[in-house]
Amino acid sequence: MQYSHSNDPRVEQAIDAALNGISGAIAATPLRSRISAAVLCGGYGRGEGGATPDGRPYNDLDFFIVTGREDDRELADFLRKLSTTWSAKLAIDVDFTVTSPRRLKRNERTLMIQEMLAGHRLIYGDGAVIDRLERRPWNELPLSEGARLLLNRGTGLLLARRQLLAETTDCDFVRRNLHKSALGCGDALLIAAGTYRQTGDRRLQEVEKIGDSSLSAAYRAALNYKYSPEPPHEEDLPAELETAIELWRQTRMRFPANFPVEHSWRNVLLNLRYATRLPQLSPLSGHPRWKLIRRLAELLTAPPHRAEEAAYLELWTRFN
Repeated sequence: MQYSHSNDPRVEQAIDAALNGISGAIAATPLRSRISAAVLCGGYGRGEGGATPDGRPYNDLDFFIVTGREDDRELADFLRKLSTTWSAKLAIDVDFTVTSPRRLKRNERTLMIQEMLAGHRLIYGDGAVIDRLERRPWNELPLSEGARLLLNRGTGLLLARRQLLAETTDCDFVRRNLHKSALGCGDALLIAAGTYRQTGDRRLQEVEKIGDSSLSAAYRAALNYKYSPEPPHEEDLPAELETAIELWRQTRMRFPANFPVEHSWRNVLLNLRYATRLPQLSPLSGHPRWKLIRRLAELLTAPPHRAEEAAYLELWTRFN
């Protein structure tokens, strides 16, 4: 199985070694009976992971750990230690998302689950829990998934701005979030148009059909960076952040303002519970997550304000 877009043999070997080590650790723990399946997903699961010019993995290594008890603290502690060990060995984040068959089924229509079904590798357990999920056409992705991308990638821009104002700037963090925002803008519009595609290369072709040269250029540069990350010889991160914010703002204005409401009664309860903290209460049937997009737009176009940003980030963390 190929893990990286470039099929760099050094990265392929590193990921193979990590998967063997992680699956071996799971098989050796007494907690293994609590794990139905361990599944590599994300970019490396789809064969689109990044490879640095010197042959190292770059993107996060993402796993679903399927279990009948999502609140299993002993299992969570084991996975936390496993994450720490392999994150240090690979110099990238190794993340384990604990989920249940029921939650996977409930979230079946989301972009995350559909991309997992399109490309993954089972490293431990029984794949039947994955096989029971339904693979759907890309044009059936809910419009709310595009809105989710706008919210999360725009929040990445806010975090990047905060990072630029820190005493010591993590330039890689800023750069990654600028590129992820460009990809998110393009993908959100593709979802809205029903033209989302499985691979980044095919999505780029669809983005170019939109006819926005700024979006196409940013999407192409972001995709190249994702597959083969290499810092440019010269960059002006504050200026590039402002350009990224404007692209996000323009994308938000083009994105449909109204989309079908899901789980309306649950949304009403959430809105009432957080009424004093949300930027708007109406409509009560709308998920608070989508209302945060309006607040995020205000924050991104206003001068930095630590307290207001912290209040927003607390809500975003709750509803993300």
